[in-house]
Amino acid sequence: MVERKAAQAAENVPCVRPEGVDSGARTRDQAIDVARGITIIAIVMGHVELGLTAAGLQPFDHSDGVLRGLYLLRLPTLAYLSGLFFARGVERSGVRRFTTDRLLLFAWLYVLWSVTQGSVKARAGSLKNSPSEWSDVLRLWIPGGQLWFLPS
Repeated sequence: MVERKAAQAAENVPCVRPEGVDSGARTRDQAIDVARGITIIAIVMGHVELGLTAAGLQPFDHSDGVLRGLYLLRLPTLAYLSGLFFARGVERSGVRRFTTDRLLLFAWLYVLWSVTQGSVKARAGSLKNSPSEWSDVLRLWIPGGQLWFLPS
């Protein structure tokens, strides 16, 4: 089962065929992986900037410029890279199954992240910028932290 899912995931990656490689063979396009990596680093840097500013450890003047630069790069790049895989996914499994699979995956990741992050926040108590309680962990209908944009 795991091997089949790994093979299916590998099929979703756009590939290039260098000279001398059999046309049936697939080679992973590393430029996409590099772009994803850079974008993920930019997202982490943005969250660190926001946290440092919220904690009063860094002036807003500095964070504002850094965040504006990061916002220009990170989400549009991730949206573009995700779009590269959309058509192939729909062609392979059909619109209904593709949509269902994506929604179920999103729901699972949302619950996993919310419970994990909520537990860490509750455990940290007063050590963080805004205290949380254990009862906040189970309020899954209220997206918190980095998921603030979901209700909009």
